[in-house]
Amino acid sequence: MNKLILLMALSALPLLVNAQISIIEDKPEPVKELTPYDSLTNMKEMKEGDDNYGYRHLKGQTILYCGDPWNYSYSSPNIPVGDYYYIKDVEIYKGSYLKKYCHFIIENTKTHQTSAFDSYAFSSNEYWVVLGYYEKMKSFYLGKEFVLVHPQYGDNDGLFSFDTDTLTRNIAEKSVWKCVDVSVKFRNNKRWKYEVNDHRSGVVLIMENPKYGKHYCYVEDEFGSHFSITNSVYRDNYNGLPLICGKFQDKVAYDRVVLIAKQQKAKRLATLTKRYGSANAKKIINGYVVIGFSKKMCREAWGEPNSINTSTGPWGTHEQWVYGSGNYLYFENGKLSSIQN
Repeated sequence: MNKLILLMALSALPLLVNAQISIIEDKPEPVKELTPYDSLTNMKEMKEGDDNYGYRHLKGQTILYCGDPWNYSYSSPNIPVGDYYYIKDVEIYKGSYLKKYCHFIIENTKTHQTSAFDSYAFSSNEYWVVLGYYEKMKSFYLGKEFVLVHPQYGDNDGLFSFDTDTLTRNIAEKSVWKCVDVSVKFRNNKRWKYEVNDHRSGVVLIMENPKYGKHYCYVEDEFGSHFSITNSVYRDNYNGLPLICGKFQDKVAYDRVVLIAKQQKAKRLATLTKRYGSANAKKIINGYVVIGFSKKMCREAWGEPNSINTSTGPWGTHEQWVYGSGNYLYFENGKLSSIQN
């Protein structure tokens, strides 16, 4: 029995020793992850508002240094880009004009040399990648397919060619991509020189498409947070599903939502056809209104107006229905008489 336990323990050892981060520029030596990581954020302070906590949850973690191209609000020792460090301790000091800063005691995993660096509460995420965080992102996305639903072309929010490291434009919406790797892109002076307020980590998804080839995109936005649906406009336009890298949706979830929407649309079309006939039903379900429509038909097509203005006289009753973006419907005695948009 003891021999069996020993054999199992020895077989599990390579899994720990070989944990490493995929890096676009280089392939570093494997490092060992020592402490489980329970957070879905990278180098971000926990329990915000608690001056006595800060980055203490990172103690015991292994981190990768990704560089500091602008040398801004950050005191850094001579740390080689691409080296791994073990966080031995985190001390917190309250500053005079800033809320607090943290003093990290770190040990190089190859040389075992101990060093230190100071970081204010807002300025660590872009310099380091926590190995445990990287592994979580890898488990979430690697090998899965995604649908491009919201192309973005900002300086750092778009899809970048893996081969040329340039932004690619005019990529077709609803194109299907597969995540073939989760990696880290180091910052360089040419790209990040003036991006002093961009606090995203270097974790990127390597996406591949048969037509466009390999591209990469950042997992986080400029604030160092995961892209997400933040308002009703996004919820309405993107099926209520999260936006991965600000542009993709999980294909399995996307296909399921689209199928449900098609089924609901077909059921509604059948109901409208019984009420108003096939031609009118198709117009209504596609959001069109036609002169002569009743109020009920217009509500079916455009929904409830923001407001209604009514005037009554010898000519009868006139109504103005006010919608957003300069759209108006006008009714005379209950029938649509004019459309303004």
